Amino acid sequence: MFPEMIRRIKHLAGRKTGVHGERLSVSLDRDSIDRFKRLKKKLKSVNEGQLMALALKSLEQKTDRIIKRQARKKAPLLLKEGLGMEEIAKHFEKKGIPAPGEAAHWDTQAVSDVLDTNRDNRMRQRFQGQNAQRSVTG
Repeated sequence: MFPEMIRRIKHLAGRKTGVHGERLSVSLDRDSIDRFKRLKKKLKSVNEGQLMALALKSLEQKTDRIIKRQARKKAPLLLKEGLGMEEIAKHFEKKGIPAPGEAAHWDTQAVSDVLDTNRDNRMRQRFQGQNAQRSVTG
């Protein structure tokens, strides 16, 4: 598993993204510097710029998962209150919930995507429950 992970990291780090040559200067606390040094040792074939790009991408993905999780909890409740997709999008904007992904604002499609994910998870749970029952009874 670890060699596969390293291969994928090298692949992602090798892709060209965004504007090249732009410099970013950041100050890090001691723990972050130590963490950065540990990662550099583990990922010797990845340069510092690539490592920072991977870290930022990972942070963005994690942030989006958190935003979507919050929205998945709230959107069905707002639907039950009688709000439509556009009203839910406005509600999220008003509450200051950032839109997931690269979207600047919540819109009906983003709300729909969140609700579809919720439906997909319920269906997945039902399917897993049916398979568990089959293995017990079968």
